Amino acid sequence: MSQQSVTLETLQQLQKHVPSIVKAVNANPSLALAAAVNPLFALEELDYQIPSSLRRTVEHRIRFSEEQCSHLEKLSAEIHRELGHHFDIESETELSQALHKALKSGEAKRLPAQLTLRPQMKWVERQEDPLEHLRDAHPVMKALLEYRRIEASEPRLGSRELYDQVRSGAQPVPAKAITFKLKRGPTPQ
Repeated sequence: MSQQSVTLETLQQLQKHVPSIVKAVNANPSLALAAAVNPLFALEELDYQIPSSLRRTVEHRIRFSEEQCSHLEKLSAEIHRELGHHFDIESETELSQALHKALKSGEAKRLPAQLTLRPQMKWVERQEDPLEHLRDAHPVMKALLEYRRIEASEPRLGSRELYDQVRSGAQPVPAKAITFKLKRGPTPQ
């Protein structure tokens, strides 16, 4: 672990630290296994702090291609602009509140109780988005449905509980060790 906490305010700062992060993770097999569940929690354990304003961007960079990240950012901006305020699109509670305000009362009553769209992996039966029936209810819906389709196309990062269980060895995993390698690519914008 590092001697002092490092707050990472930009993707460029994070990128500069990646070699030392990979080295520290690889030096600790249980940390490496837990990092596979959720790399953000491993960063925190190594005393790297990612502000909430950057957290979603880093998570998306972990899960998606650069092109998908860019598209998600554009869709997010369109959704916030269309609804007139910023909120966490991936929070079921905040999304429900935003849609209740935006939709006409009759359409808002048609909002399902459960808005979550589970990951749509190749090996899982596809689920129709619970909001699909509202596609034409408001101009924001097209962008929102596209955002949700992309967001559900890749596995989500594991919960804190699962991370802690893997880290402590209480949750068995199908691997005994994981080693991370650096891959050189384009510099984040």
